[in-house]
Amino acid sequence: MSAGACSQRRPRGRAGGNGAEHGPGPVDLNAACSGFIYGLDVALGQLESGRARGPVLLIGVERFTPHVDYSDRGVAALFGDGAGAVVLAPVAPPYGVETVVLGADGSKEEYVRLSLSDIDAVVTHQANVRMIQFILDRTGILREKSWFTGDIYGNTGAASIPITLQAGVERGRLGDGDTELLQPSHSMVHRQGSDLRFHLPASLDRWPI
Repeated sequence: MSAGACSQRRPRGRAGGNGAEHGPGPVDLNAACSGFIYGLDVALGQLESGRARGPVLLIGVERFTPHVDYSDRGVAALFGDGAGAVVLAPVAPPYGVETVVLGADGSKEEYVRLSLSDIDAVVTHQANVRMIQFILDRTGILREKSWFTGDIYGNTGAASIPITLQAGVERGRLGDGDTELLQPSHSMVHRQGSDLRFHLPASLDRWPI
């Protein structure tokens, strides 16, 4: 249940007495389903402060299988192991992450400030399709603006959003300049969300958001 942000930094001293530079430095965060958004906030801080001197690799990872009771078929069918990643790098306006909202009071809800007409796509935590449809209907967002990957991979927790982002690219659901709302489900007392303007280069060999 982690999202890791890696940054390339020059060491202050010598490594092993030969002056060699350290490799990327990993940061491990554990926030269950919220982990990817918390990792996104940390990664952006590294880039915006200049502490990251190159692109930041943000990875959401979840491994449920060692903890699942497979004799309970009602639960075992819901969860899956998964990992997904994005590469974050500076981009010219209007692309980039506009807002990240974090919180730790489960009795309140706070979301990024977007009107419904601003949202081109909603990328959610993949708990189950009925929950996603209920949230979309309650907020007045068209179901066509979201898509589901939990039927293929199960609930992959912190990996849900990057896996679903990739699926959106592969299915043609994301276009260059689209405004996305990233909204994981609440996990205990965590609440969070983010909105970004998606950049889709002509070549998918490199497509930082």
